[in-house]
Amino acid sequence: MSTTIEAAIVPAKRMHGARRIRVAAALVLVGLLIELVSLRWAHPTAFIVFAAGTGACVACGVVLFLSVLFGTGPTRRIETRATSAPG
Repeated sequence: MSTTIEAAIVPAKRMHGARRIRVAAALVLVGLLIELVSLRWAHPTAFIVFAAGTGACVACGVVLFLSVLFGTGPTRRIETRATSAPG
């Protein structure tokens, strides 16, 4: 019975990771779209939009992707009980 439970848990973890990768790809795509718009825009504030908007979206997308790639998953909390020595 334990193998059935393990078989159900593994795909759920993979699906969660796949969703996070899609979100990371969407963030990078939004950053590229901001780049495209700001490169077509002929105004001094276009550079600020280019640097801040693109940088933030692409950086968040890359960090999210790397966290999926190298993440260890949820950590388990280990509870320890303090024991007093008789004496």
